[in-house]
Amino acid sequence: DAALPKAAASKVEWPKKFLSERGQFTIDIRRMLNHPDRGVMVVQVEESFRTSLEGQTIQVSDGAGRVLLKGQIIDGEVTQIIESGLDEIDPSFYIKVNQSGD
Repeated sequence: DAALPKAAASKVEWPKKFLSERGQFTIDIRRMLNHPDRGVMVVQVEESFRTSLEGQTIQVSDGAGRVLLKGQIIDGEVTQIIESGLDEIDPSFYIKVNQSGD
């Protein structure tokens, strides 16, 4: 699946929310107030897909190929801290889902 910004922009404003093309996921990215180069990414599975995706591993990469999040879907979401480079994120996301343990 992929998630793209609705309009082309050279710089992302924070917080930012994206919906994947197939409507399976919502990606929410928030900047940390005390560390502006760091942030938190939360990927939520849309309600109608939760049963089929629960427990699977998800990986989200930006348009430059940088892996931003990798984790298991628990209670319909995955959260990860982005340690650095928040302003360099290319918001054309690629979302890969694997069976648990892959």
